[in-house]
Amino acid sequence: MKDCKNCGWDEHDTLVPSSAKTDIERLIAEANLARMRGDLNGAIDLCTEALDIEPHNADVHSLLGDIYKTMDNQTEAARWYQMALDINPNSKSDQAKLQEALAAASKKKRANSNSPTNNWLQPVDKLDRAIRYFVLFCAAAVMVLLIIGLTTWLINSRKENKAPTESPTPKTESVENVQSKTVSAPPVESPIIGEPEGGTLIRPLAEQTLLSKLATNPTIQQEKLVIEDVKIDPRTDGIEITMRFSDKPTALTHIVIRKAAAVAATAAYGASDDAKMVTVRTLVSMPGEYASGEPKLAHICDIPRDIVSVNISGADDAVLSRIFVKEWWNSEIGL
Repeated sequence: MKDCKNCGWDEHDTLVPSSAKTDIERLIAEANLARMRGDLNGAIDLCTEALDIEPHNADVHSLLGDIYKTMDNQTEAARWYQMALDINPNSKSDQAKLQEALAAASKKKRANSNSPTNNWLQPVDKLDRAIRYFVLFCAAAVMVLLIIGLTTWLINSRKENKAPTESPTPKTESVENVQSKTVSAPPVESPIIGEPEGGTLIRPLAEQTLLSKLATNPTIQQEKLVIEDVKIDPRTDGIEITMRFSDKPTALTHIVIRKAAAVAATAAYGASDDAKMVTVRTLVSMPGEYASGEPKLAHICDIPRDIVSVNISGADDAVLSRIFVKEWWNSEIGL
């Protein structure tokens, strides 16, 4: 029996129950989503939970390395990349990440060692040591005296200004006057897309997993699309996607928006075998009166699973319009 020196994994024990694999995939998806949203500590907690289930999962170790790299803790990132390679020595990506993290950590260490701040307390001789300690002692004494003086001044000021005050008798107003002074509450603004009024969005696990898969889909990233929200209707096995362009296209036309919607729908069908219909809502930012405001809803359509057999890049407007169902265009934008 041979164990990994870092994580203690028995290399002969490779059988993991299918239920545990499902839990690990869920935790990895949630950790990726938390990392993308900037919740790095939450992502670390999810990875730790995954390692409790399967300590020898190389993907989790590599993901922890990515998280610590984002936190600019290159030394810790290198440690997790090394553990991932101990489990899967053939991973080219982890090898590259390890070399990059080690180089960054070495460069940071050299920069810190050359900093004048780090060398200030390193005396040249005994006399130099005594002088520097005396300066530190004097600075500390001055700070203590300043704090004592400030505290004494505040106490004396409160004593001088403290005087008995009579609480005024509150006036009793009639019900009519109170009602006449009542100000109507301002209208509540509608919440931002994908976020509830209360603040943090509570999303079902299936929607979290689908959102993570779509956000990391290579084709969606290549087309520079941003998935704002995903909803799943279990009654109809339907998926609703709200998306926008990360960069404004050079020419914003019907065919551009239709192809973007087709890409999103194809990715959704690829991530969900149970989906029967995908509804795509496309937001756009337009010049003129829309330039400084929130993106506007430009297009809604239902796209059946037939779209997966279409060559989207080579499809023209007529082909896509025949497949799309219940299309709606915002006439105010004027595409």
